[in-house]
Amino acid sequence: MTVSGGPYSSRMTDQSAEQLALRRLQHRLHLVGELIRQRDGKHWDLASDDSDIARDDAVLAPFQLSHLVGHCLSLAFDNLRATHALMIGLREPGVSDDEQQMRLPMAAHYPMLRSAIEAGALAVWLLAPAEPIARRTRLLRARWEDIVQDKLLVLTMSESEPGDLHAERKRDAKMRQEYEKGVRVKKRRMREVADLAGVAYEEMYRGLPGFEQIVGEGVADAGLRRRYAAGHWRLVSGLSHPSASRSLIASNMEELGDDGQGSIRAGKWWAKTAKAGTPRPGPQPERARSRRAGQSTASADMRVG
Repeated sequence: MTVSGGPYSSRMTDQSAEQLALRRLQHRLHLVGELIRQRDGKHWDLASDDSDIARDDAVLAPFQLSHLVGHCLSLAFDNLRATHALMIGLREPGVSDDEQQMRLPMAAHYPMLRSAIEAGALAVWLLAPAEPIARRTRLLRARWEDIVQDKLLVLTMSESEPGDLHAERKRDAKMRQEYEKGVRVKKRRMREVADLAGVAYEEMYRGLPGFEQIVGEGVADAGLRRRYAAGHWRLVSGLSHPSASRSLIASNMEELGDDGQGSIRAGKWWAKTAKAGTPRPGPQPERARSRRAGQSTASADMRVG
């Protein structure tokens, strides 16, 4: 297996390296599976009596800290569960853990992983400060960010376009008016809560920082390396979009020839199934062979001058 391109290039050419990468991936999917078995269908009861979060909730109501953190954890969990379902799927009858098939999509799992990283990082970012005023400030910043983003959504959905009928323009104007009426009430309530919590309006109005900062600060507070988490978030974000450069970083580059104007290379993504158990040399079981027969490739020609 070869991953080439850019400063983050790495090359794994022997079978043992592929086996190690596969075992690591299998282990992480196993952890997700255990999380699913332990948490699926359960409520995130975060604000136990006489806890810091319970005291925060009492001050911040109706914008409780535990509610947003629980929502973040639910989103992260749901995306990990969907990734697990995509890559492992349902257990086949009579198939042991070692024989379970693992699907390796070309790119479909990256948006779910990105969302899981963002949701989990936001939960950590909200809870990280030891000082109550800092936690409460971050909560109100996050909820104010919702107001900003909701307004952009409403304006986009109600934007007039050439050829709109009078009835459509009237409906869109009503949508904006109803939103403005409701959001004024919400803003006023948030200012009242900010006063009770001792949070300056100017701090609340800042909204959220970018997710690169949230991810980086979240892992730093947990004692991990900021650049590792933030860098991987940025890589996964690029792979969640049609980014040619990120796709090439995650591709095998194959020399096709030279037409006199420069080398022509093809970047190939292999989307195939593989055994989730430790790969073994020699002939594979018939089940594994039949699943791998469905592999597909995607290539993009690239001229290097």
